[in-house]
Amino acid sequence: MNLNLVLLAGRITQDADVKTLPSGQSLSKFSMATNTNWVDKDGQKKEATEYHNLVIWGKRAISLSPYLKKGTLIFIEGTLRTNSWDGDDGKKRYRTEIMINNLQFGPKSADGFSRNDFAEPASKAKNQEEEDSLPVIQSGEEIDEKDSLFIDDDDIDSDEIPF
Repeated sequence: MNLNLVLLAGRITQDADVKTLPSGQSLSKFSMATNTNWVDKDGQKKEATEYHNLVIWGKRAISLSPYLKKGTLIFIEGTLRTNSWDGDDGKKRYRTEIMINNLQFGPKSADGFSRNDFAEPASKAKNQEEEDSLPVIQSGEEIDEKDSLFIDDDDIDSDEIPF
């Protein structure tokens, strides 16, 4: 029995790069890092980092690439594939890549935001601007009529109410 299966959890180290081959097939290449921690015989904590080359094919390459940003935590399942070619110097070169079959984005950090380069949604920025423009009234301070959040009943025209 043979088994070619890779399961990894780690952070993306470079943004995904989407390419379309002459055949029309799309692929996205990027890399991720995984860490291993241990204590050596002297009691010192040690850490080693491994870097992995990842490839996604087809429609998933196009649809996922905007979200595959540096620093994003992902979980992947895939298979190993080693490609070989002759280099410019005539030497045989090898590159081992993981062909992704399944990908899942990791949880967001404790502050509620994932560690990536996603832009802030426009609606959130607009809400923040509106919140920043609201007047702040301290306790015991007189309220200027223009700062009032309440509408005088005399200013309401019942014909303007849409329901």
